[in-house]
Amino acid sequence: MNRKWVCALAPLICASAVLVSGCREKAETKKESNGPSDAKAQIFKYLARKAQQKQFTPGIDLELPKHVAVFRSNALAWEQRAAALRTSLQALNNGSPAPESERGSRDDKRASLERELKEAERQWETARSDAGGKQEELSHQEDTYIRAMRQKIAEARSYELLYRLVGEQLTTADRLLAEPVPARRRMGLKLAREACNHAKSAGADVWLAARICEAYFWPNLDMADPQPGSRDRLELLETARRIFFETDETNSVLKNYSLLMSNAPNAHAADTFRVQLADWLEEKRNVKFAAQILNEISNAEVLASAQERITRVREAAAATP
Repeated sequence: MNRKWVCALAPLICASAVLVSGCREKAETKKESNGPSDAKAQIFKYLARKAQQKQFTPGIDLELPKHVAVFRSNALAWEQRAAALRTSLQALNNGSPAPESERGSRDDKRASLERELKEAERQWETARSDAGGKQEELSHQEDTYIRAMRQKIAEARSYELLYRLVGEQLTTADRLLAEPVPARRRMGLKLAREACNHAKSAGADVWLAARICEAYFWPNLDMADPQPGSRDRLELLETARRIFFETDETNSVLKNYSLLMSNAPNAHAADTFRVQLADWLEEKRNVKFAAQILNEISNAEVLASAQERITRVREAAAATP
């Protein structure tokens, strides 16, 4: 986004009011945040009060990937043991015939190897089955938890319980987002998105949903998809846009549109976002700033479709002192 209009909007940003969402909270708890870390601190302070508890426990077994690795390692060890025993048994069977005096000893050794091999193969099969079961549990962990949480939210009979469940889900998301494996971090982002939906829909708490967008969506767009302009990134930002429109938070709306433009898949999409932002600024009676945004449009198709709007806003801006 062009820095000129960002600087021009500074007075508007500074003058943005503290707005209260649908929940009846004191004004001081309903302010915009000063960034993702501040938003997260606000979230958990707010949840602690609403849920009447200070700490939230993750809702899944976070050690499950380690358990899977242990089971796989155990299965591999038994597989290698069985292979080594087969090699020893084959060497014994393929060797030169033993003298009469050693035949009994060789037969005993063969019988011992066969017993050991049978036990190793049994242990290997059990370990493989256990490892497969744990892997299956891990592969379904995300969907299983999401379904269970949706059910609990639907059955919640108090707002206190609902906020506890949201706190649990965000705590789980935090732990997953801190893991080194990208797939686990993506799972964390998905859980944060679920918590955002629960806060907005079940709890009718758009202020909390807005803070989740700030604290979890904005800093983790690369977890949604490593490629800028991807559908997954835009879906997160579109969700945030709708929520910030509801809370009417100037700073957040502007930053979210900045991210929408920088993550747009092409110039047409970026200029479409500029038109949307200009419309919002015009509604806020900031036609001069709206005109600056519209002046940045370069895509011919968007220019053509928005020409009447551009002319109207320019005229209004020129007439504004």
